[in-house]
Amino acid sequence: MSFLSLIFMVTMLTSCGLMAYKKAVRGIVIVFSILSYGVFIFAKDLLSNENPFFWYLLSLTTLSLFLYKKYNSQCFGIIFFILPWVSSVRAIGFPDNPNFGEKAIGFIVISGVCVIFSLWLLFLKYHKKIYQRILFLFFSACLIISLCFLAGIEFQNHSFEWLVSIDIIIAITFSPITYIFFYCGEILLFFLLCYQIFFK
Repeated sequence: MSFLSLIFMVTMLTSCGLMAYKKAVRGIVIVFSILSYGVFIFAKDLLSNENPFFWYLLSLTTLSLFLYKKYNSQCFGIIFFILPWVSSVRAIGFPDNPNFGEKAIGFIVISGVCVIFSLWLLFLKYHKKIYQRILFLFFSACLIISLCFLAGIEFQNHSFEWLVSIDIIIAITFSPITYIFFYCGEILLFFLLCYQIFFK
């Protein structure tokens, strides 16, 4: 493992330490973040027969619903939106990965998973107005389609094809954001936490 990879990993662990210090995120989120980050770095090859993104998205969705039910939307700060990107992008590797050119499809998949989850989470947090409730239902459907795609479930009913097309368009459109998190996600998370704790 290169020195650059170690810097990213240490920065991520430091960020989790800052989250614990700030107490802005419940302990279960910090533990889940460290575990998922570690799995995508060290154990993704062990999960090659399964789809780690399916289990990750399913776990993250379940955790979000649990936190919303128990603590309402106060847990869903900006950190909670960034953590999925930082954790899942490491399934591709680190910036010094020699096989980076082979990862284009992975970027699109991660982009789709994270964007759709983030939009679903946004409207889970804000759904008082009618248009927000409509968008929440829409992105809930997109999230279900994403889970089915990751699980390898194919729809026999063609009426869902337009939702699949929308998921693909969203994934491709927002894929540049995935590159940002690939190159500096942990550092971005660290500085955002420092700003919120020490300067805000």
